[in-house]
Amino acid sequence: MRVKCGLEGIEGTTGIGHTRWATHGLVSSANSHPHTDCSGKIAIIHNGIIENHRELREELIARGHRFVSDTDSEVIAHLIEDRMSAIFRDRAEGEPNGNMESVGPSFEPFGPFEEACFRAFERLKGSYAVLAISEGEEKIVGARKDSPLAVGVSEHGTFFASDVSPFLEWTKEVVYLENHDIVVAEKGDVRFYNLQEGEVSRPVSTVEWNREEAEKGIFEHFMLKEISEQAETIQRAILQDAEVIGRIAGKIREGFGVFFVACGSSYNACLSGTYLFSKVARMHVNVVLASEFENYEHFLTERTLVFAVSQSGETADVLDAVRAAKRRGSTIVSITNVMGSSLSREGDMLIMMNSGPEVCVLSTKTYTSQVVLMALGEGGLLHPHRGLCGRGAEARPIGPHR
Repeated sequence: MRVKCGLEGIEGTTGIGHTRWATHGLVSSANSHPHTDCSGKIAIIHNGIIENHRELREELIARGHRFVSDTDSEVIAHLIEDRMSAIFRDRAEGEPNGNMESVGPSFEPFGPFEEACFRAFERLKGSYAVLAISEGEEKIVGARKDSPLAVGVSEHGTFFASDVSPFLEWTKEVVYLENHDIVVAEKGDVRFYNLQEGEVSRPVSTVEWNREEAEKGIFEHFMLKEISEQAETIQRAILQDAEVIGRIAGKIREGFGVFFVACGSSYNACLSGTYLFSKVARMHVNVVLASEFENYEHFLTERTLVFAVSQSGETADVLDAVRAAKRRGSTIVSITNVMGSSLSREGDMLIMMNSGPEVCVLSTKTYTSQVVLMALGEGGLLHPHRGLCGRGAEARPIGPHR
């Protein structure tokens, strides 16, 4: 791929790249990322869906912009270009703040490129994790809304990815962006902002995974590797805090209504859990696709327990369901594989899957870990005084109930 794309021999300190599903238009070179503006000087990559891209495209075409792809992402590059032109024009006319629409705080102290990015991001509706660069600017501007974006920080550079696995080779220090966050990274400096709050500080987390866990090693591909890791991940999954499992079991017994909310393979793991809860523990639970959770909101009360399950901890529909449940006063138990993710922060109680990095698109070891955790919960109901797990003074893993 490096040879085919002509990447051999390229030198530089700032770069972006992305592989994206063809959500808009055909699989073609024109629709591939990065996308650029009319001049080819501004480039962006984007993960997510821009819901108002048609409206923005028509507006920009009317102002003379030329589009070359069918993607929703390309509008971001042209919107940044359009905002930059407006900034230069307004400053030339003695209006440093410009006449641009803005709903957020002032970003006047920044250069035209950063300010243009900020103003462009204000116009976007939908979900996005965006990185933008510009010719002559040794910096990357990133933004996130309802799509994950992690920032790896080290003395050797700053790294961006949807999760931490791609940059574990260089750093284990990571910042997880919040919704509406913007990051400006240049040599020796990383600054964080929020479209609604202005400049903010974000905590740095240390990832416990190591570089080897995110590499294929002796295996032909990651799926084979992750299948082979299942025995180990099962052992790690059952190493949970017995007190937390006990508290969760108590909430289930005392509460009124239990929901499992998830998507994809996590949803299938929850379906497996219903067998354990209903057939073995004689406990009724509701398993709901996160995208359909709004149809069940009227059943939620302060006595309801909601298990939110997501490997990445950033599944948008799951997070929406969590926020809806919190508005109703329900208790949230987050089950995720990524410490520091949105889901790990938003729950009232947290259960980590401890599966290590998942690289393969098809879930194997994470699905197995989730099923094991369902068994732990069921075992906690049947045997509330048994030491199901052992993180603490007595680290002795005891298998789930059989």
